Amino acid sequence: MNKLASLIGFDNIAAVIDDFIHAAARHPRLAAWLSRASDLRPYRQRLIAFWTAALDGESYRLDRPASQLPALIDDIDRQRWHSIETLLHHAIDRHVPGHLAQHWHRRVDQLGETVPV
Repeated sequence: MNKLASLIGFDNIAAVIDDFIHAAARHPRLAAWLSRASDLRPYRQRLIAFWTAALDGESYRLDRPASQLPALIDDIDRQRWHSIETLLHHAIDRHVPGHLAQHWHRRVDQLGETVPV
């Protein structure tokens, strides 16, 4: 069986993340939160690496860099997650074919279940 990230393709995963970051930077709830990072490139790279691993069913564990990135990750509450989740679902729908998108949507929903209430 092919792994989901391989079926979706790296370029499509990167397009979803780019779309998500672009939308989050304009979002009323997320723009200020995201702007705390002086450089979003490391955040983008980590998101691409995370989703590539997660979609292929692999574990993802990297040391956190000494930057603003930990503050962004640690500061996700239920309301912020709902906005992130919505934007991510929309980005997935714009760049990933339906049957593959459904599988990614399930992974996003599963991740959302771990966000503190």
